[in-house]
Amino acid sequence: MQQTYALAISCLLLTFGGQFAPRSLWAVERSETTDHAELPLEVAACQSNATPASCLGIDLRDGLLSGWIPESDHRNSGFLDFNYYWDNRDFNVLTINAGAKLPCQFEYFQFVNYTSPFGAPSELEDWNDFFTEIHLRRPIAAEHRLLGQLDWNLMWADGGFTDEVGRFGVRWRLHDTAGPIGDFVTDTLKLSYSLTFHVLEDDGSGWQIEHVFRRDFFEGLMYVAGFADHNVNDGFDDSDWVAESQWGVKLGGNLYAVAEYRYNSFLPARVRSGWGFGIEYFVPLQ
Repeated sequence: MQQTYALAISCLLLTFGGQFAPRSLWAVERSETTDHAELPLEVAACQSNATPASCLGIDLRDGLLSGWIPESDHRNSGFLDFNYYWDNRDFNVLTINAGAKLPCQFEYFQFVNYTSPFGAPSELEDWNDFFTEIHLRRPIAAEHRLLGQLDWNLMWADGGFTDEVGRFGVRWRLHDTAGPIGDFVTDTLKLSYSLTFHVLEDDGSGWQIEHVFRRDFFEGLMYVAGFADHNVNDGFDDSDWVAESQWGVKLGGNLYAVAEYRYNSFLPARVRSGWGFGIEYFVPLQ
């Protein structure tokens, strides 16, 4: 758990350290395009004049490393997103999502689920389970005609009742793909949709395909977003699925009412699926 927080804080400091630099100027804006994996519920960008070479007020471009530092128009951006649910299987969940655009085209995304004990109301300090994933991504070749929609993805996961696992693979942003595939996803389905193929796992348990999607309705007043993790063990006939689909309705500002369907084949059959109902509050980082 301590490692989780340390890595998360380090990533956020790297991203938003520019606000401590001299002459920084911050502004908040919204984007119309979203990929749930890094911006799961809504997008907000917090921009500064800091570049990767001048983070935390240190400008490396006038020193020994100046020849190795490319010119960049990078602007920092990120968000925090809080969700609290009551689950009809008689427990509660607090979910915190965080994302950031890092220098040098890196992207960071993390979520943490805190879960109360099954079947009994309890104080927050008595909640006995958590699960977290951290993703670090970077385009394979951002300007390449054929590879521009592909990202390297490094993922680490851990939980209170699950084993720690690291995964590595490639993410395909179908909505950014040129040609018939991208046109079908964006123009016909009106989705942001990505597939991540985690072909390497450090625990030797198999491999994973992660589906992530989002669609907005009524000019952002309503959305549906979610994911489906297809965990392949010895073969496709020996697989486990973890999936969630969330519907959100804007109540005002950055506050939403949410309903989420959940399925987890790792759980006992009687509690594999359920519904969560609650609220969501989105915070742009400044």
